[in-house]
Amino acid sequence: MITKIQYTDQINRQEILDANKDKILIEEQNIVEGNFLVFSDTPNIEDITEETLLETKYQTALLELML
Repeated sequence: MITKIQYTDQINRQEILDANKDKILIEEQNIVEGNFLVFSDTPNIEDITEETLLETKYQTALLELML
């Protein structure tokens, strides 16, 4: 689920970030209508794939060094 929350200043922004630590910040919008933080409760699959790929490459390199 995507949640979009408007903030008014940096203190308010930090309070929102602190209150939503269980969510993933996916976007920050600073537009004419105001400043918004956009959160998701599910990670982006592209980020997971890239992270998994890097971890696999690291593990492969370690195994090659051990052999």
